[in-house]
Amino acid sequence: MDAVTGFDSVGAAYAAHSDSARGRLRHDLVERRLLAELPATPARILDVGCGNGEMTLRLAPAGHHVTGVDPAATMLAAAADRLAARPDLAGRVRLVNAGFQSLSWDGEPFDAVCCHGVLMYLDDPGEAVARLAGSSRRAAC
Repeated sequence: MDAVTGFDSVGAAYAAHSDSARGRLRHDLVERRLLAELPATPARILDVGCGNGEMTLRLAPAGHHVTGVDPAATMLAAAADRLAARPDLAGRVRLVNAGFQSLSWDGEPFDAVCCHGVLMYLDDPGEAVARLAGSSRRAAC
């Protein structure tokens, strides 16, 4: 399940894409679909490959508790900076620097897993999907 290395180096390109009209539309569509599938009550969500926190910071304002995970320290730092600008979300967001190989959870399954824009970077995405599905009640990849 080895991932392509060098995620730290793609941060600027990812941010530029996210800020483009196409990137914003993509994030808007993913957010709309995820929120429609999640329960109305606060859910526990694992956002794998959270990057700069885009989905994490879109799901938390809806009342969900989101654990954003990314292997790239620079991307996670960008997510932390964005989270710092939203102190109202601090109690609902946890950021973790980890990749699939070192990812662990504390027993109780997540209500949902968001793994958006990640699988295409993995050598064995099937193994990752199986592992993530085992950590959640629902998976949206």
